[in-house]
Amino acid sequence: MAEAIKTFWTGRLNAQQAQALTGRVDAGTRGAVTSGKHMDGFLSIALPLVERFAPYAAKHTRGNELRLPGYYRHNKKFDVIVMDGPKLVAVLEFKSMVGSFGNNANNRFEEVLGAAVDFWKAWDKGMLGTGMRPFLGWLMVLEDHEDSRRIVTDRSPHFAIAPDFLRTSYIDRFNRICERMVQERLYTAAAVISSKKGEADHDGSYREETAGTGIQRLFGDFASHLEEYTRDHHHPNLSLVLTSPPYAETPRRRTR
Repeated sequence: MAEAIKTFWTGRLNAQQAQALTGRVDAGTRGAVTSGKHMDGFLSIALPLVERFAPYAAKHTRGNELRLPGYYRHNKKFDVIVMDGPKLVAVLEFKSMVGSFGNNANNRFEEVLGAAVDFWKAWDKGMLGTGMRPFLGWLMVLEDHEDSRRIVTDRSPHFAIAPDFLRTSYIDRFNRICERMVQERLYTAAAVISSKKGEADHDGSYREETAGTGIQRLFGDFASHLEEYTRDHHHPNLSLVLTSPPYAETPRRRTR
């Protein structure tokens, strides 16, 4: 995790520097994420788990192989797709937010909810194959900043806001949405972690809000799902062994 966090911050910086050299600079902090490389450190956690617990599966992490069809839209690109032949085993999505919390938080909420609803509707319609229900995981990396931790006040003139969203920070709200998405089975597991810019790029430090929405829970559940899938789909065919000589059933000896 420490290496993944350091890769996150250095990857953002390298992307901004590369854009500056070419003279094509995106607005705001967009240039730090358009390269797509800053989240690659989390692949180094996920992929060895696939190799360990689902060695038969194919790991897709690049290009159009990451696209899955949706029901409400034509398709969506994820970060990791694990396939066993034609069977969809697991899907992971990695997202981040640095700065501009007030502008971007609701967009992220709508995005993650919409992606899950579209995914499971496509699954229910048979558009993503059949078999064991796939794993769908989501990770949000937030900048640990005074703006992301300050209490946000909202007004709702017509109906009351849910009590556990009152007097909360943006990090609190991401933690709540992770908890609720898992409770409602929109995601198999969801995690939110925070990390301080300027410190974490050196030591890889990060913070989890709760164990239930922590990074260990996310990847632990991911590994458990892979192990369960492998056990259920790639166990030895004992029926052939037990009905072939010398294991064929023999007449039982009559006893008193």
